[in-house]
Amino acid sequence: MCAEARQRGQGRITVLWVPHANGPEQFYLRVGFRPTGETLHGQVLGERLLT
Repeated sequence: MCAEARQRGQGRITVLWVPHANGPEQFYLRVGFRPTGETLHGQVLGERLLT
């Protein structure tokens, strides 16, 4: 996904997740996403910079 986004000229990719003890947050953090501090409908917005 990262390679495809770079190839298309993107500088970052984003994901949303619901904060929950058994949610995907730890997975996203391990693969390089960081919370932006923004939320959308109660979901955390995470980004991974591609630079």
